[in-house]
Amino acid sequence: LSCGLPVIYHQSGGTPELVSGYGVEFKDDLVAALEKTVNNYDSFINKIKKDYFNFSIDYAGKRYLEVFRKTFTD
Repeated sequence: LSCGLPVIYHQSGGTPELVSGYGVEFKDDLVAALEKTVNNYDSFINKIKKDYFNFSIDYAGKRYLEVFRKTFTD
């Protein structure tokens, strides 16, 4: 997402929480996932552009720093 492209992802771990709405879940049919991505490409791109800052290293780094500071100063 930080490079501006939709994702095809597995429904595991924290991935769906981060990328849901910005791509397509891969279940067992890669061709179907690719087709769904292509068919919804413009919608995904527009949403990624709108929310781009949330996927930037600057934003992620600041959030990690906040967590570390809170963890080690409380």
